[in-house]
Amino acid sequence: MSELPEDYEDLRDELYNHLYRKLERKDENAKRFAAQGTAKEVLHSYVLRHLFSALTSPDRPKRPPPFTINQAHFSELINEHELHDFLAVLIFASCNIDAVWTFVQKLVQPNEEENTLLPVRLPVEKEYLQRVFGSGNPTVNKFYDAQACFATLVIKKGEKNVLKKPHLHRLPWLEEKMLGEGNFGTVRMVRIAKGHFLGWNGPQPAEIARKDYELNKDAEENFENEANMMARILQRSKHNNILASLGTLKIESNPPVFSLFMPRAEEDLQQYMKRGQGAPHGCLSTNSRARIIRSALGLAHGLQFLHSEMTIAGQDDLICYHMDLKPNNVLVFRDDRGDRSDRHEDDRIWKLSDFGMSKVRVIPKQVSGERGPTEIDLGQWFKRAPPESSPGTRVPRGASTYISSELATGKKVNEKSDVWSMGCIVSVLFTFMEYGWDGVEEYSKSRQKESHQNMDVFYAKDSFIRDNKINSAIRPQHANLIAKAGTRTKEEKSAVERILGFLEGKVLKINEKRCNAKELADCLEKTWSTYKSICEQTPAPESEGREPKQRPFSKLWKRNPLSTM
Repeated sequence: MSELPEDYEDLRDELYNHLYRKLERKDENAKRFAAQGTAKEVLHSYVLRHLFSALTSPDRPKRPPPFTINQAHFSELINEHELHDFLAVLIFASCNIDAVWTFVQKLVQPNEEENTLLPVRLPVEKEYLQRVFGSGNPTVNKFYDAQACFATLVIKKGEKNVLKKPHLHRLPWLEEKMLGEGNFGTVRMVRIAKGHFLGWNGPQPAEIARKDYELNKDAEENFENEANMMARILQRSKHNNILASLGTLKIESNPPVFSLFMPRAEEDLQQYMKRGQGAPHGCLSTNSRARIIRSALGLAHGLQFLHSEMTIAGQDDLICYHMDLKPNNVLVFRDDRGDRSDRHEDDRIWKLSDFGMSKVRVIPKQVSGERGPTEIDLGQWFKRAPPESSPGTRVPRGASTYISSELATGKKVNEKSDVWSMGCIVSVLFTFMEYGWDGVEEYSKSRQKESHQNMDVFYAKDSFIRDNKINSAIRPQHANLIAKAGTRTKEEKSAVERILGFLEGKVLKINEKRCNAKELADCLEKTWSTYKSICEQTPAPESEGREPKQRPFSKLWKRNPLSTM
C-alpha cells in the first residue's frame, strides 16, 4: 500500500478504492460482494493506526471527542471485537468523520454501552444503527444501504440454509453458468468464494451445481414440511448411484426461491449420448458396451434403493417414486472409486437426480391406531416451467418420452412406474450402443409414428380396447438389435436377447404385473456378466487403449461394415 494520506477524508477515499478493488464481481452493482476476510486484509494493523491518527489530528477545525485509547489500543480492540467489516461499511458508505468518531466511542473503546452493543455481526437493523448513531442521523440510512456488500452469505455444507432478508446480504457466487433447465427449475454451475461454503475442504473455491426452484405461493406455508421430507430423502440416500445433496438454501424473497446444491457432473446421459451425433455409423466396441451396461446396472441398483431400502434411523421406512426418470435426469460422473482392479479411464458412474416431481410414501415402523402409510407429492410445492411443445403433442406431467402409460393418463402410480422408465432407458441405450445418436433419433421417430397420438412414447393407443398398449415400434427395433449382436458372437446375441426380451415380457407391461427394480437389476447384472466374459476372452484392440480425456466422441466407435440403418 502506498503512502497513506494524513487527512481523514482523503484517507477514507483511498481506503474506499482499496476495498473496491478487492470486491468480487465489482462491475455488477447488485452482485458485488466482499469475500470473507476482505475488510481485515485491507484494514490491517498499520492502516488502523494511521486511521486513528487521522481521526485524532489536532489540525482539524473541529476537535475530536476525548478518547480513552491510543493508536495501538484502537487496532487491538478492532481485532478483539472483530469490527473490521463494520468499519469497512462506514468507509464504503463515505461516512463523515463524526460517524467514525461515534463508532470509536460506542463500539471500540470500553464504555457502559459495550455490553448491549457488542458483539455486532452484519447485517444490522436500522434500530441498532439508531442506537449507535442517533435517530435521524443520515449515517443510519447510508450504512444500512451499503452494508450488504460486506454481509455476504456463508453457506453450511450439508445443511438447510435460510436467508431471511436477502436485501441485506449478498450471495457468494464468483461465477454462475447455466447448465440446463428442467420441469421445475434451472441448473447452474456456481463457484463459491473461499470461506463461504463451510465444510468444503478443497484449496480452490467450491465449484458445484445449484438447482433453483421457484415455490408456488400457495405452498409457502407448507414448504417446511416439504423441505424436511426432501432433506430426509437426500440425507438417507447414501448410495453411489443417487446424487448426493451438498445442502439447500431457501431465500425468503417474493416469490421464495429454493436451491439445492449438488456435485457438478460432467454431463447428463442425454448429452453423453448426443455427443456422438453425426459420428459414422458403427457399433461401440465390446469393452465400451460393457462399461455402459455396467453404468446402467448401477442406475438400476440406485432405483432399487429408492424403492425398497430407504429408512430413517429408528423411524419410518420411505419408498420414493422418482416419477421423472429420463436421460436428462441421469447425471454422468467420472468413476474414480478405487475398490476395483479393472478400473479404466472411460469408466463412468451414473446418478439419479432431480427429485422435484417425486412422491414419497412414508410407512410407519408400527402401524397402529389412525396412523397408516402417507404419500407426499414433492412436485406440488414448486412452479412448473411452461411446456415447450404444443398442446397437440404434449405428454402429460413430465413431458417425457419415458413416463409410463398409467402416469401419462392420470391413473394410480407406484414405484413400478419408475421401472417402466428405466426399461425405456435401457431400450434406448442398446440402440445407442449399436447405432449411435442417429439411431436413437430414428428409433424416436418410429415410436412417434406408431403411438397413434403423435407423441414419442413407449406405449400407444389401442382403439379396440380404449386403452394403451406397448408401442409396436419396440419389438421390431429389439429384433434388429438382437440380429446385429448375432453378427458378432452367439454369446452377445444371447445376452442382448435376454435383456430386451425381459423388457418386453416383464418391464414394458400395461395394466399387468410389472417386475420390480431388483428383478430388472438382476437381469442387467447377468447381461453385464456375459459382456464381461466376452471382453476377457477377446483382447481389446489398440484403439481401446488410453485416450485423451477430451477425445472426439467418434473415437469411441469401431467401424463395422455390417452396420446399416
